[in-house]
This record gives sequence, C-alpha cells and structure tokens, in this order.
Amino acid sequence: MADNKKMILNLFAGMQDALFLGDRFANGEFVSFLQPGQFISANLKEASNSDDMAIQSDICKILVDSSYVNKYNDINYSGSQELPGSIDQVYEDIMLHDALPYSELSPATLAEIASLQTWLTGNQANYDLYRDRNFDAIEAYDFEAHKQNPDGAKLQRLAQKKTEAAHNWETLGLKGLYERKTARLIYLTSDDPTSFWQTLRDRLAAQKQQAPLRGEYYQTFLVPSIASWADAGWASFQQTISEQDTYEYSKSTSWSGGLSVGWGLWSFGGGASGSTQFHQQQSNVSSVSLKFDYLRVRIDRRWLVEDVFGYKFWTWNKNFGKTFVSDGGNLSINPPVRPIGRMPVDVRYLIVVRNVELSAAFSHDEVTQYNSQISASASVGWGPFSASGSYQESTGSKYTKGTFDGVTLKVPQPQIIARTGLMLGRTPDPDPTLSWQDDAWIPSKPDFAKAKELRSKDYNHTLLQERQIEAKAEALRITDLVYAQKLRALEAEARKSE
Repeated sequence: MADNKKMILNLFAGMQDALFLGDRFANGEFVSFLQPGQFISANLKEASNSDDMAIQSDICKILVDSSYVNKYNDINYSGSQELPGSIDQVYEDIMLHDALPYSELSPATLAEIASLQTWLTGNQANYDLYRDRNFDAIEAYDFEAHKQNPDGAKLQRLAQKKTEAAHNWETLGLKGLYERKTARLIYLTSDDPTSFWQTLRDRLAAQKQQAPLRGEYYQTFLVPSIASWADAGWASFQQTISEQDTYEYSKSTSWSGGLSVGWGLWSFGGGASGSTQFHQQQSNVSSVSLKFDYLRVRIDRRWLVEDVFGYKFWTWNKNFGKTFVSDGGNLSINPPVRPIGRMPVDVRYLIVVRNVELSAAFSHDEVTQYNSQISASASVGWGPFSASGSYQESTGSKYTKGTFDGVTLKVPQPQIIARTGLMLGRTPDPDPTLSWQDDAWIPSKPDFAKAKELRSKDYNHTLLQERQIEAKAEALRITDLVYAQKLRALEAEARKSE
C-alpha cells in the first residue's frame, strides 16, 4: 500500500512555492488546503443586492483553524477543520457586543478628533484606492516571480509597476499623511473611542445588502473578479509528485475536510445537493503527474477594518461572553505555538485552479469505486482536487464532473483548493490602564483555560515527536556502535592471520 500521508505532504510541498509564493510563515501567513476542493461558478456577477454576491460572500467567509499539517506524526490530529461561524459574524459581534473605556475628553480634544474624522472620511476612498493598487502590483510581481517558468521581461515591467504603485500610494493616496492622522486619532480617542467606533459600525452597515433569495449579506469582492477570470493572468503548474520525493514543506500549512474520521487521498461523499461530509479512502498511487492552471484571488471586504483586531481600546461586553477571537499563540519560536480562538486566521486569499489533469497508475478497485460514485452523482475528490460535485448559482445548485479514463482525471471547472491569510495576534487585548467600565471583560487567568487545554494536546504531540526523534537517534547510535565493534573484531582477526 502506498504511503498516502507522504504523498499528500510531498504534493503540498511541491506546490507551495508556486501557489503560495513560498513559505511566508515569518510574516504570520497561513495556508489551509481543502480536502477536496470547492467548485465555484464562473458565472457569478458582482451586482449589488444580488444572489450572486450573496453566494460570493458565503464562499469568502469560511473560518479556518490554525493547526499545522506537518507538526505532528498523527495525521488525524493535524487535520484542520473549518471552524463554526463566519468571518462576518465574528466582525459583526465585535462591532455590536463591545465594551469601550470612558474618560471625559476636553473640548479642545473633541474638536481635534472631529477635525481628524472629517479629514479621514474625505480622504478614505482615495487612500483605499491607491493602497489596493499597490497591493495588487506587489501581488502581480510575486505571482510572476514564483511561477515555474517566470517571464523575465514581464517581471521587469511588473517591477516598474510595483515601484510606480508604491509612489502613487504615497503621493496621490496621501499614505503617510493619512496613516499619521489615523494614528493621532487612535491616540486621542483611546480614552473614549465611542465616536470612532461608531464610524466603524457605519462602515459595516453601509456594506450590508439584501439578496432576493438568500437574504442579508455583507458584499464581498474578489480581485480579479470572476467576470474577468477568462482573461486573467492564470499561471500553469506541471510536475510529477512521487512518494519518494523529499520536499521540505511549509510549517504554516494545514488541510481541512473531515480527516478525523479516517485518512486517504480519495474522498467520497454527499450528492448533487452539495453535501460537505466526506469520508476518506486509501489510494494505491505512489506517483502522480499534475497539470493545472491557477490563480491567486484577493478577497476585498470593504466593511472590515483589519486594524480593529489589534486595537487595545475595546474588549467584549461581559454579557456577550468571554472568548478570544485569537489568543495570539507565539509565532516567533520554533516550533511555533499556534493561535487559538474563534478566528485565529484572517483569510485574505483564495487559490483557484482550473483545467486539472491528474494522471497516475490507479488500481482497478480505485477506478471501480470512482465510477460507482460518479454514477450516483456523488462528490468525489483526490487530495485537494474535486473530481465531481456541486456549486451554487443564483438559479440553484449545479452538478459538474470531470472525465476519467482510468489513468487521467480531467476537471475543467474552476475550484478553490486552498485559503490563505494572516494569523491574528491576541484579540481582544485590552489595555488595562484605560478607564474601563463595569461591563468590560478584562481577560484573567481562568479565561485562558480552554486554550490551555488545547495547548496541552499540542504539547503531548510535540513531546511524542521529540521522543520519536530521540529513539531514532539512539537506534542510529547503537547501530554505529555495534558496527564499530564488529569492525574492530574483524581488524583484530585480520592481524592475527598475518
């Protein structure tokens, strides 16, 4: 039987440089592979108050856990699950169930705050525009630079565009001035952030929309938009992944998809209804040839101010609950301590692939099982790729499937195979020196108990890994010692016969 664990680790490692721009764990970036991928319609339009936009919002609001795929030998434990709730629900809770400090501000301070808010409101759209263009220029350059075969001339042009975008953000977007005024506003409002907090609530409310069939949602955009994917700069990936490969894979990667039940490269479940409950089955494949197009898509949530997660002048209202959005972990040590909470990862990108071609020496039983599931209109996947399943459109659910001749699986439909984002620091993390009221939750030792329980499990797995490494080192030492003893005995015997 092939080693499915090693195959998937080598598969992820082989794709990480191209798809995820290398291992950026030092910057707190995190990758979560799906198991299997999630199909997405190429017909979704970004129209206001539409079911299409509601579907897009649903796709982008998934919460992912922060467990590391390669930290433990126990694959079932390392498998990441999607967390309950959603990104928009967590952020909405922060806006509506907060507790803020209060200390009376002087008339002069209030006037200065009002002046700053007026200036920032008038310049926010301009700042956001050039900031996003700068991010997109950086993303385009990095995307080309990490391709399997980067275009030197294109890289040179993209480097120039990156320089120009940074310059435009500073000059036309007033980056330095905007950020300094924002910093001054934060400082002045820390003792009484009520009015500032209201501007954040207003920003959130302004992005709430109503879909005809799907109800309320917060509009969420994709860059590039789905409507432009046909002409977007898709990159191509082509590589053979073997069980014998010795890739170094990222220490900030997880996978999701219900692996606690069992482990295997094949996944089967649901039907055309779109069920996400899968069971895994072993694959006999020890080598696979992969070919697909891929696109790194940025999620644009105009209602979410990411700095909120780092502000120290808010905490939960005691009546709401005592749970961390993220307890922060400790990413500066090795092995890193992962953040734990309702939303330890702020998901910012989707990795979308299309035209997947997967070739391998599949066994007769695997081919039979695949054909049986397809005939029942079930969802089928192999590793992070979906072979069949459903996706949503405004008119309802649609079922799609690839073609499979027993050797090569071909799936043209776009699908999301991973989400990436930033691991959050401790949130909330209220400054104890501020003038908090009786309704404020200030975390104390007992509030860390739940995280401590999970950390204990992390510790036990780390300890097991440590002891296994020690046992292997001891075995090698004994082997070397026995070899040396036998070698000396043979040399002594040879001298006697001389």
